[in-house]
Amino acid sequence: MEIPTSIIIGAGRIGQALFHMDPEHSVLVRRGEAMPPNPVDGPIIVCTRNDDLKAVVAATPAARRKDLVFVQNPMLTTWLQEHALDSNTQRSPTYINSLDVTAPTYTL
Repeated sequence: MEIPTSIIIGAGRIGQALFHMDPEHSVLVRRGEAMPPNPVDGPIIVCTRNDDLKAVVAATPAARRKDLVFVQNPMLTTWLQEHALDSNTQRSPTYINSLDVTAPTYTL
């Protein structure tokens, strides 16, 4: 079984953490960058600030909007409903930190 490639939108702590967990099967899209020209069939994981969401949705081809997975705070419910995206997956991040100050910090 082949693992689908994920598009991760947002290169902040959450986006970077997800990308580094599986860089072989991930494409990281930073602010202002276009979606990959040959879209993959995996999920599109949105790890941006709430005020960037409208631009992200607008830049996503209509046929792929069902694949958007929002990794934001739970305050998005009304926004998702207003943009007909309330059936999309939404996850709230959990902060993970090591007691070892030399270890990397991940936010998921």
